[in-house]
Amino acid sequence: MMPRSVPMADVMVAPLCVCVCVCAYGSRSVTMGNKGSSLTKEQMKALQKEFNVSKDEIKKLHKVWLTYRLPEADGKAAGMDREGFVKFCDDVGNEDGNVPTIFDFIDTSGDGRIQFEEWIVFVLRAKNPSFDDYAQLVIDLYDEDNSGTVSREEVRKLAMAKAKIEGRLTPEREAEIETTIENIFKFAYAD
Repeated sequence: MMPRSVPMADVMVAPLCVCVCVCAYGSRSVTMGNKGSSLTKEQMKALQKEFNVSKDEIKKLHKVWLTYRLPEADGKAAGMDREGFVKFCDDVGNEDGNVPTIFDFIDTSGDGRIQFEEWIVFVLRAKNPSFDDYAQLVIDLYDEDNSGTVSREEVRKLAMAKAKIEGRLTPEREAEIETTIENIFKFAYAD
């Protein structure tokens, strides 16, 4: 009998290492505009090296973040709240129902706001994800009960919700989803 869920270890997924580069490197910093976040020169260099991107690309990403973020207020750091992130996703055409889960995934501090450091690490990592990063994101999206496993029901629930949001939830699509889910779980347990 096949187990009802797929343990992360069974699909050989390493934990996602979201290194946010927020270590203190002294007082020297590169201000990313006059409206908010700054990074030290060392943090900028670390991001450039880790993700093989230019300083200009980092600055462009900062401008996008500034468009959707809230200023520092009431003891909360400047950052993009859920509403800002939803607006960003709407503006770029991503309305697939995973937005709240993706927001929680990016907000590694758990403070309800995506700081620039969280934003840039996620965006740059998403540009060219490793297998482990991608697999961890998928597990984080599907694993609603935080069990470290993805059950058939969790996959089914998300797939059906996505099809419904897209206006494609027909009996034929439901059957296709069920077949796909079966094939995924058979593959996960193939010797």
